[in-house]
Amino acid sequence: MSLFSRIFGGKPEPMIIRVEPTVGEAPAPRLPRSRARSMTAPAGSAFAGLLGSAGYDATNADRFGDQWQAQPLTADQIIERNQAVLVGRSMDQVRNNDYAKAFVRMVANNVVGHAGIVMQPKVKKADGKLDTEVNKALALAWADWCQAEHCDVTGKKSFRLHQKSAARNAAGMGEYLYRLVFGSQYGGKYGFALQWINPQRLPVMMKI
Repeated sequence: MSLFSRIFGGKPEPMIIRVEPTVGEAPAPRLPRSRARSMTAPAGSAFAGLLGSAGYDATNADRFGDQWQAQPLTADQIIERNQAVLVGRSMDQVRNNDYAKAFVRMVANNVVGHAGIVMQPKVKKADGKLDTEVNKALALAWADWCQAEHCDVTGKKSFRLHQKSAARNAAGMGEYLYRLVFGSQYGGKYGFALQWINPQRLPVMMKI
């Protein structure tokens, strides 16, 4: 019997030794969760018994994915259900978020530019050469039509401003809508003008 047992009349408690890590000693590598998990093999395959039963993390039904859409929807179904909410929130960001404002402004400035999208006529003669006189006349007529009094039914917006409005609406609302108006009543001497229409006036739930 040891001296400890003679004095205290019992067996000594085992000593617990704490081992501190050595400075500079790298911890044991840990595999990422996605790699540490086993993959699911098709039933009946040769690997079915080797691989575990766990599948992709995206298929798990837990609190992390309870708000995740699990049903495949087409683009038309998404628009039908959520178009008004998505557009409303996007427009709110454009009004109140500096980053969204900057994005819409950059789209208009870089897609349309200071001069707008212009036409470059290249009519050719029978011999294959450019018809300079005809092309010059077309370019002048195009520039004249692009003025607000000819291209806009209200006579207030030039064609370049219409292009910038379309670019901003596409970036901020996801769409833009124009009506092509023919006739001298609104189209002036060219008989053709544009009418901008707010896309939100269209009934999304209406099916044709």
